[in-house]
Amino acid sequence: AQVSAIKFYFDKLPPDVERIFQRALSSSPGPLPTSCHQWFMKSALSHNMLSQMMRKLSAEAGLSRVYTNHSVRASTIVKLKKAGAEGRWICSVSGHRNIQSLESYDQPTVDDMKEMSEKIDGKALASHKR
Repeated sequence: AQVSAIKFYFDKLPPDVERIFQRALSSSPGPLPTSCHQWFMKSALSHNMLSQMMRKLSAEAGLSRVYTNHSVRASTIVKLKKAGAEGRWICSVSGHRNIQSLESYDQPTVDDMKEMSEKIDGKALASHKR
């Protein structure tokens, strides 16, 4: 579901954008209809505008913490990598200058850690039974 939401978002961006977060076409309250092909103009949100938006969204959603620009950027990069997106394309939307800089986002998820733990537990039990 999260990957399809990201794909839907990318479909609503103008072609050839260099940053993920762009200014909305309409400042009117309420969303644009889903049938509208493009929801954003080719103009990136400023750092301060994005920061204010993140604080507001976190508060309005009643989240346990305030999510930052970087936490959303990092989550997006991790999701795109796990979905099989090419590093060069991730760099083109995240603003990274080289693919190697994406390696720092290769942290195990909670599910990855559970899987590793189960593998260790399984091997420990197998060797204990001998």
